[in-house]
Amino acid sequence: MLLVRSFLTLQCAFSDFVMFFYRCKREYQHMDKISRLKHLKFGD
Repeated sequence: MLLVRSFLTLQCAFSDFVMFFYRCKREYQHMDKISRLKHLKFGD
């Protein structure tokens, strides 16, 4: 029973981490896209 509980806790923590990582990655890509658009718009 303890093993199952620890496994579930681990799985929950892992899914949270994955969601966090995915969100950060998506946010980074979004920022990158915006900066690229600005770069194109204003020229360099």
